[in-house]
Amino acid sequence: MLFTLNVMVNEIKDLYGKSDKNSETYCIVNVSNQWDQTIGVTGSKPIFDANFDFDLSEDFPVLTLFVFTSKNGRKYNATRKLFVPLLSLPEGNKVANWFPLDYMYPKTYASGEINILAKWEAETLIVIVKSGRNISFPKTNFKCYTVVEVDNQEHVKKKTKVATVKQEKVRWSERLLFSKKNGIGPLMVTVWKESKREGASVLLGTVNIHPSKFESSPLDEWFNLAPSWDNLRIQDENFNLEKLPADQSFGTAKITTEWKKLLVFPIHYYEFLEECLNFNLSEMVSILRYTTVKRDRAVVAKSLMNICDYNSSTLQLLKSLLSEEIEATGKAETLFRLDSLTTKTIDVFMKRVGFVYLKFVLGTALDKMLAFTSSCEIDPTKIPKKEDIKQNYKDLIAFTTMVLERIYSSISECPMPIRLCLWELKDRVSKKFPGKELARDICVVGVFFLRFMGPALMVPKSLKLIDVHPDPTVKALMNNVAKVVQRIANPNSSAVVKGTQVDQPEYYYMVEMDKFVESERGNMKKFIDTLSTPEKKDTFYEPKVKPDSIQKDLAEIEAHLEATYNDIKEIVKPPSKPDWLSITPGEKDPDINIVTTPRGKGRNEPEATPPKSTTPPPKTPDIRF
Repeated sequence: MLFTLNVMVNEIKDLYGKSDKNSETYCIVNVSNQWDQTIGVTGSKPIFDANFDFDLSEDFPVLTLFVFTSKNGRKYNATRKLFVPLLSLPEGNKVANWFPLDYMYPKTYASGEINILAKWEAETLIVIVKSGRNISFPKTNFKCYTVVEVDNQEHVKKKTKVATVKQEKVRWSERLLFSKKNGIGPLMVTVWKESKREGASVLLGTVNIHPSKFESSPLDEWFNLAPSWDNLRIQDENFNLEKLPADQSFGTAKITTEWKKLLVFPIHYYEFLEECLNFNLSEMVSILRYTTVKRDRAVVAKSLMNICDYNSSTLQLLKSLLSEEIEATGKAETLFRLDSLTTKTIDVFMKRVGFVYLKFVLGTALDKMLAFTSSCEIDPTKIPKKEDIKQNYKDLIAFTTMVLERIYSSISECPMPIRLCLWELKDRVSKKFPGKELARDICVVGVFFLRFMGPALMVPKSLKLIDVHPDPTVKALMNNVAKVVQRIANPNSSAVVKGTQVDQPEYYYMVEMDKFVESERGNMKKFIDTLSTPEKKDTFYEPKVKPDSIQKDLAEIEAHLEATYNDIKEIVKPPSKPDWLSITPGEKDPDINIVTTPRGKGRNEPEATPPKSTTPPPKTPDIRF
């Protein structure tokens, strides 16, 4: 049996310490060594409403929440933490609670990666912390060392030599040996900034490695540094809890949790369901589309994608979903505006297939934005006091032009499955709504820019396109560039400045931006038309990485079908009787030249043949629960 814990980090209030509009807070959630994080939110009372799902066994661990405060760009301090024993959470219902935060330590950082080699030679475990990169700290060219701990009976701890971090890179490459005689447990590698004062070293981050990772073959991987959640192993004499009042509050976090049970049977149990998804995919998609409520759509969409990737039927799935969505929509203007199973599945597909493409198109621009120090805001009501609106306009044009040029020249790099999906969408909309070319183009733009390219520009960290959280200024720059690109792509968008504002001097640069948007419309229209008209429309899609197993995904679909059985019965009805079956024995059928007789009488008379039905009976998928 598997358990899924849904965790929603709602909000945090009463944070201890100073916070202003330029400071940013984000949270890292850890459950059973599964890590996830929220986006950064500014202000002293950040509201996240971030949802995370963690798959767990029956061995319930602890939920750990780290609260990070960012200042000065990329420098993050893990200052508050929260431990919630999962056995204390009720099962089944969604429960929201406020939990008090404890203070961590103000000098605990978690930025960068380290390369670790672990291998066995006879009865000896060799651990080499080879090097580090992106190791961030307020000071440059500082010295640091690592400590490798083996959690066995003797809890052996060994320290590497001190090395200097230059340009956020460092190299150690020292061999540390551990004997197997007392057993080998989990490895914990901690990275410390050296201090001349004894006991005042600063913890930069930790890496925890399960022994199964290096049990059968050598391990040589890069690991992200994570904050330590073990207070006893953090020492920092610069902070003294005794100086604070005994009743000092460090803030509270509102967290909503919900347990879900999922029974996962051996793969042969799902043979019939897998057959239905293989040979009756269109009917199954129709059922799932109408019975999946909002809260289940993300899970069902991901499971469907995994199953179809495994069975090489992903394009068939997308065609069925697009067909259902378009046929069920009465007006072209409302297509794909609502959150549905179709849009969720397309989101999963685009991000899965197009990750490398996004890196190719936006990688250079995102790196340059991260190093920039201006928001490029040109709205006179929003521009920060220290920024110059004229220079912001020039910089915004430069960044937007850089992104557009990469987009326009990327058609040959765009994965063919994405182009096929856009072509299928355009073709079906054209057939359903002939003459509505504007609505057709808006649908293509909505899928490619609004649901794919736009989020990559606005929240690149959540899509793993960048490794750090952008500070508020850079985030504003990314949002401004994304808005201009989306305005250019949307053929239905109008000018921002209207009426009397056009002649007001303070809106001059916004008017100039409107002119720039109009000047790029032709290039964007040409790009969209070419992108959504692939040369080879019969290309076979084979996912680069197939799931190892789809047992859990089949179990998710099975559980959903069982939970919505009553709704399915309303959708899937048996075929109605043809009229000729309801004729009373002895009554003459106007379409047949003989009189029907009851069964058993008139055996020598020719049997009446039913008339050909003008409407075929509805298809009824054979579904078993």
